[in-house]
Amino acid sequence: LDIPASVTESGNTYQVTSVLENAFYYCALDAGGSEGCDGYVELTKVLLPNTLKKIGLQAFYSQSIKEIVIPPSVTVIEDCGLCDNYFSTLTIPQGVEVIEDNAFSYQYVGENSEIRSLLNVHFDGDFKAGYSLNMFRDSPNLATITYCSNADGWPVSFNIADNFVPPDVFVEASATECINSNAVVKKIPTVPRSLMLVLMILLGL
Repeated sequence: LDIPASVTESGNTYQVTSVLENAFYYCALDAGGSEGCDGYVELTKVLLPNTLKKIGLQAFYSQSIKEIVIPPSVTVIEDCGLCDNYFSTLTIPQGVEVIEDNAFSYQYVGENSEIRSLLNVHFDGDFKAGYSLNMFRDSPNLATITYCSNADGWPVSFNIADNFVPPDVFVEASATECINSNAVVKKIPTVPRSLMLVLMILLGL
């Protein structure tokens, strides 16, 4: 799927700035428009335009995407915007300000033992106030998170623990090439599930 930077309708040209809520949700591509999946085609590769600013709620939920590059223009990735897919590596541009719960979640061994494994993630910029610690939830195979040494807010404790993995899982970061070729290696622990439950009780969640 190649999403264009602009579309023309009735002689007017509009810039593409968002992939809307549920735009490519599983079965949403049903060509017949019925509630079933007749004519449905799973996405395996997505090309996003440099005009894009937001990936909406469940925009690409439960697809089969193996290749995707988030353009530097993106500032918001909403809940489950890219969750339940097949890509193993991901780079978060420094311009992204908001990443909601479960944005990249549910990367695990699924039905029929297919592998949905997010293994390596690189952040080009600071850890932002708008970043959810639950963005990688249910991604037990996540092995490395890398970030640049001149970036602020790292490391952080992401919660990737769930009912299917032990609470003492750790995320190990490895060196990677940064914008200024200045990366660091850090061990980034996850939040133990027991502590998360205590925090949720205290916060009334």
